[in-house]
Amino acid sequence: MKHLISKEESNCIEVECSGALENSMDLNFIEGYLSENKNVNLNMAEITYINSCGFGALVEETMNFSDASLKVTISGMKPEIRKTMEILGGEVLLNFLD
Repeated sequence: MKHLISKEESNCIEVECSGALENSMDLNFIEGYLSENKNVNLNMAEITYINSCGFGALVEETMNFSDASLKVTISGMKPEIRKTMEILGGEVLLNFLD
């Protein structure tokens, strides 16, 4: 997965993501924002594929941020990928903006 910071504010980072989310290493970059006490919005409009490891990484990072009273939010996910996330319980485990 590729990522590009598109917007940075004092307490929030917006990241444009593209490609495939296939493992936890793809999301390691957001851990730095956890230590900076910043919320992260992942714009996933250009994500083409998420496998079970990628889903697990999203859940893990969401929980890590939640434990620190911060949020990882997800926006722009393609409907077919979003449907898979719903089937896996993503509506309960993840924070979708749209």
